Amino acid sequence: MTTIADVVAYDQDGKLALIVEAKGRTHTSSDWATKMRQNILAHGLMPFSQYFMLALPDKLYLWKNVDNNADVIEPTYETNSEPLFHDYFKKANLNPEDIGGRSFELIVTSWINELVNLGIADELPLEQRKLLVDSGLLAALKGGSIAIEQRI
Repeated sequence: MTTIADVVAYDQDGKLALIVEAKGRTHTSSDWATKMRQNILAHGLMPFSQYFMLALPDKLYLWKNVDNNADVIEPTYETNSEPLFHDYFKKANLNPEDIGGRSFELIVTSWINELVNLGIADELPLEQRKLLVDSGLLAALKGGSIAIEQRI
């Protein structure tokens, strides 16, 4: 059994760097994210990736360098994702509370593509900037590529 990821990103050498699952759900917790990751991994085979991300309209959960088994592992990083996706919601005239899963996947794909090709916006708040830089995610993605609805 294989898994189909919403978005995957490869580093500049073509190596799998990030697996992203985008969910349109809001008002979650770290405990919820931990269980969601565990459930995803329990129901499909997933190759090792340096980063695994659960992206939600109001939260971003990121695991770094954790095994791809279904153990209970809390996110390495967690942040408010509203500053990351605000401009995308505004341009699309969408409300984060009301967005459907597929529409949110497109927003996340656009954002990951921007990280890969352009980096982070100067106006991004310090908390989110720090997560992307301190985790090493931004450096891992720079100059890489992405794929959507990718069988991994």
